[in-house]
Amino acid sequence: FERLRRSGLGRAANLGLVTEAGLAAGLAELYGLDRPTTGELLGDLWDWYVGELNTGMAEFLRRLRPRYRTAILSNAAAGGRREEQTRYGFDELADVLVYSYEVGIEKPDRRIYLLTCDRLGVPPGEAVFLDDLEANVAAARAVGDARRAVPDHRPGDRRRGGVPGSGIAMTTHF
Repeated sequence: FERLRRSGLGRAANLGLVTEAGLAAGLAELYGLDRPTTGELLGDLWDWYVGELNTGMAEFLRRLRPRYRTAILSNAAAGGRREEQTRYGFDELADVLVYSYEVGIEKPDRRIYLLTCDRLGVPPGEAVFLDDLEANVAAARAVGDARRAVPDHRPGDRRRGGVPGSGIAMTTHF
């Protein structure tokens, strides 16, 4: 994945600058792959990205609703919403889903936290933010109430992020 990171293709995809088809074409070119092999690589990338459902966090989100408004905030390339919805039914776990590729902003940019709070109808200082990356937690702290931005990470846990996958976050209004 180092070559992909260095190419800038993944970040461009997370910012919505590259469509899903453009990502596939870019991967094929970057790695010199034919169409079937590119499809296999994309499947493997989605399996890696989405990971396994953190059932404890998913149940926590379910218990919060409808008493509290919840959101899932994800840095993802085009197709992320579809993949997570198909596998885990995220629209049943949270009131608001924010995907970086759809809004052209990714964590830890402060604007994505403000946008998420706005869509929730919650002032940033009244939101709780959970994430597996300290940089994302620090950015959320800078936007809202630092006492309410907490890391959700267990070293070595394949369930990266608040629910499954890399870069998933959960914001709730208390």
